Amino acid sequence: MPENNMPSASTPASPSNSTSILPPLEQVKSGVHANEVQCRQGYALVIKAEDGSPACVYSQVAQILIQRGW
Repeated sequence: MPENNMPSASTPASPSNSTSILPPLEQVKSGVHANEVQCRQGYALVIKAEDGSPACVYSQVAQILIQRGW
């Protein structure tokens, strides 16, 4: 029954994953490597070139940030 509340085709193994994902910096603080940070559905992971910090942003914003040297 809980799976009906949270349909998730992209992550069938963990249907509640999109609501329980920590913010990127919290994931890094807990030991997750920046390249392995998970973002909520609809967001893309970008790594800031200057300091390697991760950020989850909308896909359209990710393209803009990359063009600006992120």
